Amino acid sequence: MNLTSKNLKLMLGTFYLVALFIVLYFLFSIVDIKDLTNYDFFRSNKDIIIKYKNENFILLTISYFIFSVIWVLLLGFAGPLLLFAGFVFGKWFGIAISLIATTIGATLLYLLAKVFFSEIIKEKFTNKFYKFNNFFKKNELFYFIIFRFVGGGGIPYGIQNVLPVLFNISTKNYMIGT
Repeated sequence: MNLTSKNLKLMLGTFYLVALFIVLYFLFSIVDIKDLTNYDFFRSNKDIIIKYKNENFILLTISYFIFSVIWVLLLGFAGPLLLFAGFVFGKWFGIAISLIATTIGATLLYLLAKVFFSEIIKEKFTNKFYKFNNFFKKNELFYFIIFRFVGGGGIPYGIQNVLPVLFNISTKNYMIGT
């Protein structure tokens, strides 16, 4: 069985979707979505979080990093990650760890989408984003950085991470642009 085999793609795609739904089910059975996007949730649990951070800084940093990579890989949105990182780790360290973790997660998602879901993505999105194709062919890194700076033009974060499959951006330029 090779990487282009439809059975392998279907099996891995199914595994990915099942893993996504299991993680989301357990996450949202424990925490309400409103809590993840509300700063008051973090503020009300401030003492518990800060105490844990002071006692287990390395463990919390590694756990946050791994969770962030997996969260982005499973098409999670970045808002809760950034709020938590800024609140717990502070402005500069929070930015640094979030940037590295979300870049790795987004790159892994891009590679996964490029290898296993490129046909589906092209089928669903080519008609909507065909006008960008010429821009990305001229200078993919420059236009991808602009695309990221403007927030993908209102495109949700998870879709922003897989949309470059349409333009066949190199992995190196994808990582730099992200």
